[in-house]
Amino acid sequence: MKSWYQSKTIWFNSLTVLVTIATMYGYVPDQGLANKATMSLLAVAPIINVILRVITSTRIGRRQNNTN
Repeated sequence: MKSWYQSKTIWFNSLTVLVTIATMYGYVPDQGLANKATMSLLAVAPIINVILRVITSTRIGRRQNNTN
């Protein structure tokens, strides 16, 4: 198992959320370009998520201590 912070899917989704929120609240120099970029990102995000899920080989979770 791997830790959550080692997941490419979680990092990609976190970045998508941050870019979307920054665009919504105007924290970008060129709002028109940012809107187009954000809409494009949101359009391809599901595809990227599927690709990342398909190539994933390790589960996210807590490591178990085997202290028997």
